[in-house]
Amino acid sequence: MGLRDAYRRLPASVRYSLRPLNALEESASFLPSGPRRALQDFVLAYRSVASALYHRGEVALLTGPSRVDGAPLRVVTDLARDGLGYWTGLLFASAPARHCLGSARGPLGVGERALPEADVTLLRLNRLFRRRAYVISNGASPSVAA
Repeated sequence: MGLRDAYRRLPASVRYSLRPLNALEESASFLPSGPRRALQDFVLAYRSVASALYHRGEVALLTGPSRVDGAPLRVVTDLARDGLGYWTGLLFASAPARHCLGSARGPLGVGERALPEADVTLLRLNRLFRRRAYVISNGASPSVAA
């Protein structure tokens, strides 16, 4: 209990540096450029995979008038915060109506949902679904989509 209390009393910047992955990244700054870059790439790859595994979000259908011509626009997305604000401001003339389709957990959470027909689909983890989207849109076999 005493070690945990001492850890919590440390400044946030020190606590950040003491976490294992962050400490590894911080220690890389003392390495020559080649090994430092390799270690930083490893940490970045690890964080990307961890982010995909622990991704939790909400799949939503956005409907509203298009910014380009005012025609009705339907967008399916799992984006949140800044990404959602950017794309809705870019695509819609006014704030779109939002209809929640359900939650998505993990890297295949969105893929398990039956997505409705939409003009645009914006997915945070799109690399995981390229093959599936290609197969669905072209009616091709998965081996062709590789």
